[in-house]
Amino acid sequence: MCDAKRDRSGPGPAFWSRILCLLLTGIKTMNRKREMLHMKQLFQLDNHSLIVSPH
Repeated sequence: MCDAKRDRSGPGPAFWSRILCLLLTGIKTMNRKREMLHMKQLFQLDNHSLIVSPH
């Protein structure tokens, strides 16, 4: 919050580092969501195959 007031002259290193951090965290959360979806799909497929062909 304080960094924004200090960077009046222009976007300083703090500004860019914050943007980079936001981007990285966003990418991480996106990957996590995708992994969760993938796991759900795998789980559903496993359940489906178990229901279709009970051994």
